[in-house]
Amino acid sequence: TLCPACPLPPPSRPPTVEDFALLFGLDSAIRGLLLSVMPLVMFRAWGDGTVVSAIYLGTGVVSLLAGLLVPWATTRVPRGRMAAAACGLYVAGMALLLTGHPLAATAALLVNAVATATLWVCLSAYVLDFVPRAELGRSESKRLLYGAAAWTAGPLAGVLLLDWWRPAPFLIAPAFALLTAWTLG
Repeated sequence: TLCPACPLPPPSRPPTVEDFALLFGLDSAIRGLLLSVMPLVMFRAWGDGTVVSAIYLGTGVVSLLAGLLVPWATTRVPRGRMAAAACGLYVAGMALLLTGHPLAATAALLVNAVATATLWVCLSAYVLDFVPRAELGRSESKRLLYGAAAWTAGPLAGVLLLDWWRPAPFLIAPAFALLTAWTLG
């Protein structure tokens, strides 16, 4: 309860295992939805499996480097802002996908991969900061539980949505990204 005599609201409670599981679950919803959609979009955009494979290889290298740079970047930018920026990158990636242009799809793949690496590293670091060591096992179990539905239904839902109305997965995924950013607070 709020203190009527207090001019400022009390500090928020520390994050719990369930809070982190929810964040990882929302991240899983974004990635699960796009897991099967992105290869289809890329192949339809470029029409050549070799080109798409080369794009995925380059994207993988860049996202690996981005993930390795996140700890350094968070010494200069607060981790919460980095995580929020990652959510913003997801939204930007989906906006690029809405254009339907092959180069925009390639840029979206790269932007989404960097967003994934950034958000994952930030969330994992938050878990290590706020979840006691004795609770890490429970935290991991909850994370897997909260993400299970997204990883189970997301790939099928993504393809069904893509075939039903091409923009659909690219409108739903950023909604999850914005919800993640809002949840980060």
